[in-house]
Amino acid sequence: MNIGTIYATKGFYNEYERFEVISNNLANVSTPGFKRDIYALDKNSNPYTETDMSEGPVQHTGNELDFSIQGEGFFEMLGENGLRYTRQGRFLLNADKEIVNAAGDKLLSDRGDPIVVDGGDLSLAPDGTLMVDGKELETIAVVNFENPKMLSKEGATYYVSEGGAGERLERPEGTIVNQGYLEQSNVIVPQEMVKMMESLRTYETFQKYMNTASEMDTKAVSEVGMLR
Repeated sequence: MNIGTIYATKGFYNEYERFEVISNNLANVSTPGFKRDIYALDKNSNPYTETDMSEGPVQHTGNELDFSIQGEGFFEMLGENGLRYTRQGRFLLNADKEIVNAAGDKLLSDRGDPIVVDGGDLSLAPDGTLMVDGKELETIAVVNFENPKMLSKEGATYYVSEGGAGERLERPEGTIVNQGYLEQSNVIVPQEMVKMMESLRTYETFQKYMNTASEMDTKAVSEVGMLR
């Protein structure tokens, strides 16, 4: 295999992976709290993926257990697999009256405990303090990390701290929590569609080069055989 074919093969697979990342972004355009992934190459042309942590638009829902974070930070969740972090703020109450997400993972307070809501009217202050029937209950944990881009993505909206993100930090200054709102995906469809078309064209170019190189190699081998 000549050097040109080697580079073309690498480019072919890189574009395939890039296309998959873009497709996943588009598939999650309606997923609350989803952050788009960016596929890129380093200075040695090695591929890597990083997550764009910019805020998505906020949609009013009116549901008292829909929360959105305005500013930096993540909700802290506890499930069977341990602590997870998310911007997806759609919650409900389980049979034990704990605030959980659709997977059953528990929303934690700033004391590290599940939040139990036993009462009627639930309201939320901008600092994350929950009140039931006008009485203070708990404060929702909103945490951040020294380098949140280094959090490992798990599924569509979960993040795991595996050390690279640095120290866990308390609620960032200026960050507020809103009730009755959900942060939407930060995917911008027209931009992703343009990137998808660019990727598809580049993919097809590499594919054509590889097919042509293969035909030339076959022809060369055939002609050498005839000369013999």
